[in-house]
Amino acid sequence: MTKLMRKTILILLMVIGLCLPGLSVKADAAVISKMTVKMSVTSAGLVSVDTVVEVDFSVDSHGINVFIPLDYKMIWEIDGKTVNRSYRFPITNLKVYDEPFERSVFTDRIKIRIGDADVVFTGPKSYHYSYDLQLKDLKLDGIQLFYMNIVGTGWEMPIKEVEYEITLPKDWPTDVFLYQGPYGSTMTNSRYEITDHLLSGTAKDLLPYEGVTIYTKLSEDGSYFEFVSPLDQSWMMILLSAVVLFIMFLIHKKFGKDGPLVITPQFGPIEGFSSSQIGYVIDGSVTPKDMVSVFIEWAYKGYLRIIDSADEMEVTLEKVKDIPESENEADKALFKDIFHNQDKVTIRSLQENIHMKLHQAGSMIIDQFEKSLTERIFEIKSLWFKFLLGLLAFLPYVIALAYQLILNGTVDGNTTTGLLVIILLAGILLFLWIRLIERWYSYESTRILLLGLLGFFSVLFYGFGITLALNQVLSGQESIIIRLIIVQVITSVSVGFSLLMDRRSQLGLDTLGKILGLRNFIQLAEKDRINALVKEDPSYFYKLLPYAYLFEITEEWTKKFDPLTIQKPDWYLSNTDFSLNLFNAR
Repeated sequence: MTKLMRKTILILLMVIGLCLPGLSVKADAAVISKMTVKMSVTSAGLVSVDTVVEVDFSVDSHGINVFIPLDYKMIWEIDGKTVNRSYRFPITNLKVYDEPFERSVFTDRIKIRIGDADVVFTGPKSYHYSYDLQLKDLKLDGIQLFYMNIVGTGWEMPIKEVEYEITLPKDWPTDVFLYQGPYGSTMTNSRYEITDHLLSGTAKDLLPYEGVTIYTKLSEDGSYFEFVSPLDQSWMMILLSAVVLFIMFLIHKKFGKDGPLVITPQFGPIEGFSSSQIGYVIDGSVTPKDMVSVFIEWAYKGYLRIIDSADEMEVTLEKVKDIPESENEADKALFKDIFHNQDKVTIRSLQENIHMKLHQAGSMIIDQFEKSLTERIFEIKSLWFKFLLGLLAFLPYVIALAYQLILNGTVDGNTTTGLLVIILLAGILLFLWIRLIERWYSYESTRILLLGLLGFFSVLFYGFGITLALNQVLSGQESIIIRLIIVQVITSVSVGFSLLMDRRSQLGLDTLGKILGLRNFIQLAEKDRINALVKEDPSYFYKLLPYAYLFEITEEWTKKFDPLTIQKPDWYLSNTDFSLNLFNAR
């Protein structure tokens, strides 16, 4: 960037002494007879502000409110372009003398309520408070300014007299401008004199909402203030991230890693489990799609018939008999809820609330396993660790990011908006990936690889996007950005460990082994083997169809059968010629 601010437009909302009267004070009910402001500035840019406000109240009052801003907005003209920037200058060492007060911290300001809510008074009253404000590098290629409100423009009361003293660590420049009047005023009614490091002056007869502002350029090469660089803790954050990763590795090894998984050859439905429960065994969740598979299972078992129609929405489900008590509670509840004292229902009639019914049944399956002491698929301890480690994984990065922002003290509206958008998009992407990757047991190896890459890059996108959005905030601090990226890479691996904390019980491992064995059979079985099984059971295709649907390999399962050998099932009624491909499409 070339030399800046040969011509500078400055709009500075630094309301250092912005005070508003108490709730019972009106603009015409009080007058500030005198305000005394003393500022002492160190070579490190620390401004100590001491203010005494002497108020004459003509009506009953409790006190005054003092607002000290934390965020300051500036508009610069840089190389012919107007640039909006916002800065945050921390307030420390806040004190109020000889009066009760309450302090409240808001996002952009500090509020001090001085006075006793139970005491009212009239007449003269003096208020005394002080605080420190830390100036910072404005990122303007070395240009350093002293531009502050001696008296803010927020006072509702007129001010008869202001006395001020400002002490700098070095001699004052030749050009010093003092403006008096309402916000944006360029009137120079204030009188002042300079003696070495001290500037003192007075201002008189300020009307309500008028203030006094001082502006001077101190340096163009960054030589006036020697700002103390904040301690860079990013290396410590890298170490903390590595420690967290190591802890997560140890916890996963002890509490999250599954025992040996033995894939058991399986040629039929999993004994003791309906197709609706298979999804939970795979990933610990039950989706509406998992529940839909059970409709084919019910038809195969003779609980209902499917009556087809040219209009897909007019397909009818006809109850043949009540579902037996031997079925699981979720399947029984869903079956009864669908027919609801009817013998026939159409898909169209179910359309409005079918998803709610499926979700409710899915929740019952989850409750069945998670509340049971003998049928748990996942160890309860591992589920708690999964939740806790998921939070712990992001903690070092959040700490590192927040620490750098606070130390840098620069806030930009566009950056904030960008951060929120990136966090939202990355969060959605990460959530979708988590839900998909948890079902990896039911996917092919190529799909598993793609999902793994998607998840890894979604986590990196979360971190890189935030880091890049901070480029303007951390301008000139590329080493810190690189270290934040390193922290985020480690965080990505930590997230992976947290997702793998679903440790299965022995029942869960045995059942998963059977499920994988069944999936392998549906995918890899040769036609000769299939034909032999069909001879033993002509309805064999339909027996395993719910599982092929769950594994998303229905098309592969269908291709293993000769369409001419697969007869229309007696539970499927249609006025059209039966076609296996058309049946699967329905």
